[in-house]
Amino acid sequence: MAVTDDRSAVLLIRVWLEGADDAFRARLTAMSRPADDAPAQETTVAVAASPRAVVVAVEEWLAEFLGGRGGIG
Repeated sequence: MAVTDDRSAVLLIRVWLEGADDAFRARLTAMSRPADDAPAQETTVAVAASPRAVVVAVEEWLAEFLGGRGGIG
């Protein structure tokens, strides 16, 4: 059975410390699967230099996924 209306998404958050001063870094990557059987598409959603910036990027990504239906907060 094929799922034709798959309303799911994947967001990968990678964090690391960089340089001698251990500067915080993060990259948020979304994976989406096209409607056909094509391979998943990987998109960089945001890069961040603070934990707060990661949280804001996640909130914005969720809002876009929900299509303005709210439910965040």
